Amino acid sequence: RQHQLPSNLCIAWQPMVAVQDRGEQAPIQNRAEALLRLRSADGQLESAAFLLDACVEHGLTRFIDHWVLDHSLQFLDAHEEALQGLEFLSINVLPSSLNDELFLSDVLALLRAHPHAAARLCLEITEVGAVYNFLGVKNFIAEAQALGVKIALDDFGAGFSNYQYAIDLDLDLIKIDGGIVSTLCQSRACRAVVASIVKLAQDLGCECVAEWVEDQPTLDALRTLNVPYVQGHLLAPALDPSAFFNAPQCAASSLCANLKFAS
Repeated sequence: RQHQLPSNLCIAWQPMVAVQDRGEQAPIQNRAEALLRLRSADGQLESAAFLLDACVEHGLTRFIDHWVLDHSLQFLDAHEEALQGLEFLSINVLPSSLNDELFLSDVLALLRAHPHAAARLCLEITEVGAVYNFLGVKNFIAEAQALGVKIALDDFGAGFSNYQYAIDLDLDLIKIDGGIVSTLCQSRACRAVVASIVKLAQDLGCECVAEWVEDQPTLDALRTLNVPYVQGHLLAPALDPSAFFNAPQCAASSLCANLKFAS
């Protein structure tokens, strides 16, 4: 009721990794997604899913989305020199927030207040089928992109409406739904869907990222389907943002040291 967040709430970054056709090791790419976490007393990063669920249930998603954006922009500005190698930081925005005109205007004000950080931001639109303020969102996207912000469509392939949105919106990235990726090796249909999404991304001139990569066979299958970027616990978990200081390409190289692609 008082819009108070846990004092140990923090933001962790999960790397997006480039898939190589050849090579014994997957390098950590200079891209990441910001994820909400709770820092335990011993410094461990734990899930904050219950907090997101509570915000959704009580109609406060715009509050948590604004908090993440504000803190991320401030962090990028405060550590601009140490993060020179970072190409972009991706942040999820929930559909109920996008339906709020006040939230959209507040976000644009934040972006204008942090122009350098905004140019290294990517906003992920999730569950876009739940957005009823489509014209307002489309105008918001155009203004955000004019400030250098990239736009990604998250959970792509989870619903039929996503294809129309991919056509209507000027996207920079498409993120393949994790539910499809996780069953890739068990389903010919899922492989066909992923192949079509990769081709669609190429035709639209945007990049493609596969989420929920949790095992080696899935990673190998994505490589054969020419998916350029992957994200998941197999490659690297969510990390403290300081792990990206000055060395984004090798921030979590120890986590990927034994990761090999099938030849």
